Amino acid sequence: MLIAALLFAISVTVVTFAALRVASSAAEAYREQFTAEAKVSLSELYLFIEPEKLYFLNVLMLLIGFLFTLLLTQSLIPALIVAVLLLAAPKMLYRVIKKKRLDKVLNQLPDALLSIASSMKAGSSLNQALEVTVKEDAPPLAQELELLLRELRVGVAFEKALDNLAARVPSNEMDMIAAAMKISREVGGNLSEILERVASTIRRKREMEGKILALTAQGKLQGLVMTGLPFLLGVVLYHMEPVHMSRLFHEPAGWIAISLILVLVTLGYVFIRKIVNIDV
Repeated sequence: MLIAALLFAISVTVVTFAALRVASSAAEAYREQFTAEAKVSLSELYLFIEPEKLYFLNVLMLLIGFLFTLLLTQSLIPALIVAVLLLAAPKMLYRVIKKKRLDKVLNQLPDALLSIASSMKAGSSLNQALEVTVKEDAPPLAQELELLLRELRVGVAFEKALDNLAARVPSNEMDMIAAAMKISREVGGNLSEILERVASTIRRKREMEGKILALTAQGKLQGLVMTGLPFLLGVVLYHMEPVHMSRLFHEPAGWIAISLILVLVTLGYVFIRKIVNIDV
């Protein structure tokens, strides 16, 4: 019996040590991946924050969310679901911030193009017109144009600098501007008039997109309400019938039901978003 107990203790120790090594390696790999992605993402947004601080904040929020959900539901499955959601939260937040920044840049484009065209009509070169626009305009478009000017000053080719600008601001509008400037530089022509026409086109396109967003706002809100309604009803029923509802979190049949609910609700939300999202 003593030998068997000793062997069992050794086995548990070895398994625990191996599990800790694997967990440590996974955590280190996640930290490196998170900081590398965060560094690129923050630089694209012109946010000068140390990626390490964001990593520790993310880990802290993950642990707090996991423990709070575990204490609240007394079940491991909901806590793991919350942990997974918090794990994916930084990327989702980055996408939201990037989209808002891109929308702001596109809204600033028509006025900026008209400013550049006016400066060129007054006799300024393209670089001088860009400098005036950078001084007068506000971020984030001013930041992108300033980086374009810096690249031109250090000797980057004009076409390459425009390609970099289009890559930083991925949109049909910026591709149109880059193509117009390249064609004007290669074959000649009145660039100020071309920019005015492009500005008019972009303004009309943004107005049409705004009207579509206004018309589809109700459908998007209905999608959010219908997605959140099952979870709200679940919370209400849990407080009304905690004994019966707790079976969802403590029995395999309940875990399957929760999984099906999550899958169906997600599919419903995706389908609604596909219906109300209209490309112009």
